[in-house]
Amino acid sequence: MTGQGAGRAISIRASGKLQSAYERLLGMMERRGPLTLFIVASVINPFFYPAALAAGALRFGLKKYIAIVLAGKIIKCMTTVYAGYFGLKGIFRALGMDV
Repeated sequence: MTGQGAGRAISIRASGKLQSAYERLLGMMERRGPLTLFIVASVINPFFYPAALAAGALRFGLKKYIAIVLAGKIIKCMTTVYAGYFGLKGIFRALGMDV
């Protein structure tokens, strides 16, 4: 519901860079919505929320949206966890501490 209302508000009131960025993201969501949503959800970036608004504006199905975003967020979180674990382990080894 937020995406439907925000999509209308952005398209009516916004101008300039925000308007062009939202329209470009909306076009990508219209062509390849599930793939765009998955990529945006699985990479650490600030474009997830505009993509979520675009998905709502395009009346993306709730079950489909949740499944795609959950898969993307799990990949993002696991990547962050493993990078932190192995990075911290390497730092401790460099300092001479045994982990």
